[in-house]
Amino acid sequence: MRNYAVAPGEYLAEWIEENPNVTQAQLAERVGVSRKLINEILNAKAPISSTVATRLERVTSIPAKAWLLYQAQYDADCARFADTDHLAQYAYLISDSLGTYLRKVSATTANKRNPGQLVADFLSFVNCGTIEAYEHRCKVEVESGYAIATLKESFKKDLDPAMLLAWIAQAERQDSDGHRFESNYSESQLLDTIPLLKERSLRPDKKMLSDMQALLAQAGVTMLHCAPPKNFPLHGVTYWVNDAPVVVFSVRRKKDGYITWAIFHELGHILNDERSDDVYGLAKTKKQLGIEEKAANEFAKKVLFGSGGLSPFHGLTRSGDIKRTANRVGVSPGVAVAEMHKRRMLSYNYGNDLLVDVTA
Repeated sequence: MRNYAVAPGEYLAEWIEENPNVTQAQLAERVGVSRKLINEILNAKAPISSTVATRLERVTSIPAKAWLLYQAQYDADCARFADTDHLAQYAYLISDSLGTYLRKVSATTANKRNPGQLVADFLSFVNCGTIEAYEHRCKVEVESGYAIATLKESFKKDLDPAMLLAWIAQAERQDSDGHRFESNYSESQLLDTIPLLKERSLRPDKKMLSDMQALLAQAGVTMLHCAPPKNFPLHGVTYWVNDAPVVVFSVRRKKDGYITWAIFHELGHILNDERSDDVYGLAKTKKQLGIEEKAANEFAKKVLFGSGGLSPFHGLTRSGDIKRTANRVGVSPGVAVAEMHKRRMLSYNYGNDLLVDVTA
């Protein structure tokens, strides 16, 4: 994308220079306009209209379409420069981490030295035409929590909405199958699929995510995973498109214990969260969001560990004991270790040999 604008008058000046027998006054007379208008066109103070373009074609043998294209390109470039100048004031929205991420995924080549272009490229990446449109998306999708349910690593960390929307946009671009816009979601089929997902989680390996993705697709749930920006605090998010749920995982921790829990947590959001056909009609309170997060955690715990929860694992520290207990309970040892770590039931120095990397 060029960083300069060429007025159509410059092409007209070249033609005059190549035809020294035609002065500005003579050109104006042949085109049938005032000398002042020709001078203003030459100095980018007046545009070339369709009428003038048609007459210039007869005089210069340069097609009218070309003169109009010159004018259109100049107008577009000027508008783009004015837009990026305006957007430069919003560069604070793009953190250093997000800027690095946008360049990594080839969404931009800009940096803080050309802030307007950096913001413009970000808006294009998240499909927002203006800052106001981006802020509206943040309000109805992120801040309200109505369109997006999240699983955070730590609720003490603030969620950068710009980073979240960019990450989701990248995940959707990586979705080569494009199933997320199909409205074939079936809650009953998802409920029937959950035991199959749990059974697959007992054999963590490099194919686990793709196998779970295929199982969920049969129920109309799109499951995506995408490497996140640096310092990204989320394990996963759930949102709805055309009445069908989309779940995106950051796989920021590549081990089965964290990813499996995140999958079932997000399924809890799909099955239990209050939802409306009008996503813009309700903003959830923090209290309601907290209730839904707790419910999603309880759903994951019940599905994975059963009614006894983690009680069978209390006091265990040795990997062999944890593995045997996990096999008896019917949960992956890695999931047990991850939850024991999170609940301070087990030192982070223990049990790590039971966690399995499930990323391809």
